[in-house]
Amino acid sequence: MSLRRFALALVLAATVAPGPACPGLAQPASAPAEVQYFWESPAELSALSVIADRFTALGGNWVGVPTTSARENRILAIQRISRGVPPFAIQWHAGRDIGLIADSGVIMDLSALAADAGWREMLNPTVPDWITRDGATLALPVAIHAENWAWYNSAILRAIGAGAPGDWTALAAVLETARDAGYPGIAMSPEPWQRMLLFWQVLAGAPDPDLARALVGEGDPSVVDRDSFRTAFGDFARLRRFDAHLPGVAGWRDAAEAVLRGDALVHFMGDWVLAEFRRQGAVAGRDFECVIGTGAVRRHLSVIDVFIFPRTGDRALTGDHRRLAATVLDRTVQAEFARRKGAIPVRADLHAEIDDPCSQSAYDTLGDGSRSVPAAAMFADERLLAALTGVIDDFWGNLDTDVATGIERIRAALAGARRN
Repeated sequence: MSLRRFALALVLAATVAPGPACPGLAQPASAPAEVQYFWESPAELSALSVIADRFTALGGNWVGVPTTSARENRILAIQRISRGVPPFAIQWHAGRDIGLIADSGVIMDLSALAADAGWREMLNPTVPDWITRDGATLALPVAIHAENWAWYNSAILRAIGAGAPGDWTALAAVLETARDAGYPGIAMSPEPWQRMLLFWQVLAGAPDPDLARALVGEGDPSVVDRDSFRTAFGDFARLRRFDAHLPGVAGWRDAAEAVLRGDALVHFMGDWVLAEFRRQGAVAGRDFECVIGTGAVRRHLSVIDVFIFPRTGDRALTGDHRRLAATVLDRTVQAEFARRKGAIPVRADLHAEIDDPCSQSAYDTLGDGSRSVPAAAMFADERLLAALTGVIDDFWGNLDTDVATGIERIRAALAGARRN
């Protein structure tokens, strides 16, 4: 569903008759609190259980509503809101989409709750602006992820006498050495979003930090004429020939496990891979190497997971809203959720709780505000994103398409998406 249709559906949802009125702060603890989410891997569900168990211990009645993807999560949310039976809370990404929903008037304003609890002082400085609109706080932040990680098999690096490279030129050389020694290079599923994620990683490491926003936030076709974009696209293009095209790799978890087994040298994916590696007993520096921010400039490509609260009958915050907020932002919950999820806490005071070198590297990179750049999920126009995804997916899969042709196809795709 496009964001245009999404926004329209939510506007219509605001006009339908509401469901049964929810009591205010005196809501009984036994009232079901349906929490809808798209976390689905074993590590993600383990992390979510930290929140659910704590919420229950505080008197809440947690009812999980799992979905299989962010897209399914969005569609189900629209359907339930339009029927007047929204879930209590919905997992979402901070950023542009939050503003669209807020404009339709169907989510709750958490400003009073945030002010009472001192969120702005509590949260990592990168968070508040992404959960507010026109001064109103609209979402409960849960965790900060970095999408630009490279995960290497340690044994292969040792076998070829190489360290984990820090820029794309060095990476191409290491991949060449690995291939000459008989080791497959990149583990990647055939899913277009994984190819796009690598493309975003390359752009995030370019000297110009605004390339991605110019492409799918503003839809400026002239961005492809910038020297920094052309260099980055060339780096991306060189990686195509190292795709191992491993059989049986259908999703990101398959690709990550292939690297851990030594079936490929590297997988490019977000920090949720760290949680899966930990779950299998793998240790950084022994079994795998982690590099955040490959590129000329080391950056944290950030995406913020949040909960939004759909409006209900009386449109008032309830005891359970406050209970879930207190649960999510509790120091112990934040630290444990992030550890199990592979993420960074949204609280700013948990540096001492970071207990592994990968997370410490991400935390330190995020701590330098100039090195945090938003992921596409935080700002992308869906029309532009879909158009670019099609071009990048086709380019990755066709080695005969040269860089100049690929760039012109990007220009045409962005221009076409803006006209539609």
